[in-house]
Amino acid sequence: MSSRVRKRPEHRDAASQSRVQKRRRGGHAHARIAQLSAIPADAFAGPHLGAILGVVQAGGGLGGAIGPVLGGWLFDVTGSYHLAFTAACLAVAGSAVAAWIATRQAPIAATTRPVMP
Repeated sequence: MSSRVRKRPEHRDAASQSRVQKRRRGGHAHARIAQLSAIPADAFAGPHLGAILGVVQAGGGLGGAIGPVLGGWLFDVTGSYHLAFTAACLAVAGSAVAAWIATRQAPIAATTRPVMP
């Protein structure tokens, strides 16, 4: 019989668990970062794409800065996360509506005919 005691996964040290969690979060973040530029580029291709991407990134940074502070304040005031999650859901819904409005195509006039090559 071996003198070594095999540790079960739940007894791993905190540093090891932290490394695993960081790898998981990093993988999710990298998957999201690729879409942050690709989706606006598909919708708003043109000479002003750089400015549009700047506004998108600034909005994300502003939300990332304000969200935790607002959520913490709402928890301190109400004693529950219910209002904080409701505010987050409203912010996501508002951004979805804004993106939908921004990417709508103008209706094609009835007199316009497609040009055939």
